[in-house]
Amino acid sequence: MKTNEKALNAFLTAKAKFDEGLKRLQELSDNHFGMIPEEITWEVTEDMKYYAAAIKELTDQPFNEGEYTK
Repeated sequence: MKTNEKALNAFLTAKAKFDEGLKRLQELSDNHFGMIPEEITWEVTEDMKYYAAAIKELTDQPFNEGEYTK
């Protein structure tokens, strides 16, 4: 039982960090990543495409999608 408690505590600590990261990303996204339309360049667009691909990679695994489809 003690081993499970340690694992649970470690899991909850990691989840809290994950949730904080999600919160920060959502706030940044809600603010359009601090960009105004006149500042959007192809470089910024490529950055956003990279972020979108990273999020897709992150979400595909737990949802068994993309390359992680079972």
